[in-house]
Amino acid sequence: MAASIREVAEIAGVSIATVSNVLNRPELVADPTIERVRAAITETGYVPNASARQLRVGSAPTINVVIPDISNPFFADLTSGVERVAAERDLAVLIASTEGDADREARYLRTIVEQRPTGVLITPADTTHDALALLGDRLPVVLVDRHSDGDTSSVSVDDVRGAAIAVDHLAELGHRRVTWVVGPDSIPQCAERTDGLTAAAARHDIAVTTMRVDHLTVAEGRSLAASLDVDDLPTAIVCANDLLALGVEFALLERGVHIPDDVSVVGFDDIEFGAAAAVPLTSVARPSAELGAAALELLLGERDDPDHSPRQIRFEPSLSVRRSTAAPRTP
Repeated sequence: MAASIREVAEIAGVSIATVSNVLNRPELVADPTIERVRAAITETGYVPNASARQLRVGSAPTINVVIPDISNPFFADLTSGVERVAAERDLAVLIASTEGDADREARYLRTIVEQRPTGVLITPADTTHDALALLGDRLPVVLVDRHSDGDTSSVSVDDVRGAAIAVDHLAELGHRRVTWVVGPDSIPQCAERTDGLTAAAARHDIAVTTMRVDHLTVAEGRSLAASLDVDDLPTAIVCANDLLALGVEFALLERGVHIPDDVSVVGFDDIEFGAAAAVPLTSVARPSAELGAAALELLLGERDDPDHSPRQIRFEPSLSVRRSTAAPRTP
């Protein structure tokens, strides 16, 4: 049978209340007593009841991370940044992937409110639904990889600038005809990247053809590239994330298109797989792990200061230039 707190108290020669203080408020207990209680815990194999502790202290020592796609390496790296800081603070991390589904997200958030974690980091599929507002009323919340202009703190990347530096790079190489492969504008990053790319292309007198996909995945990139006329390709294809770009690369290479001789390809996020692709991918780099770490640091600061004012932290992107881009061949 599992050891009880009463057994720990008897072995340590202290009261049950003292054992509870050692577990929850050790600053109230003398060091020699703490050592005796911890030795008794080790001897008995006692495991504190996390649910009961949560009822006493009012929250669970966990951080909930709600992201749109755990299979996307960008969000996996972002979560690793969260976990690094959480480990330093003795916090557990629970991850929920919404697949970009606002209804699923709302269900997750209502459950999270009931669980009362330390706080929530979320890349919301929908910033307007009631469940997100309810969450913000009850728990510390920070938007991650989403910029907020309102009452919620956020940590994000300047995606308008990111798209612009990709176009600047292509302009320097002499490109004048670009295809932009992007998801729905209901995804804030897609809308911001479209704005940045469109403005920069106009500045450089580059013609842009926009092609929409439903999901930012390798499969969607392959499907789109399979539909292109290889005898009438643009000089460059810019994709709204690296998964799309890798799919485009795969399909074009299968069709005998040479990258970058026939067409250059640019991605977004600079995931590890991009650098290891058959043709290493030029990509707009966004500091994913740093994004997650900064978001958790911000959330914990707000937890400790209930009277805080919302803060918006925005990282600057950079460009990782690799073999998938080159100057277009002269006709």
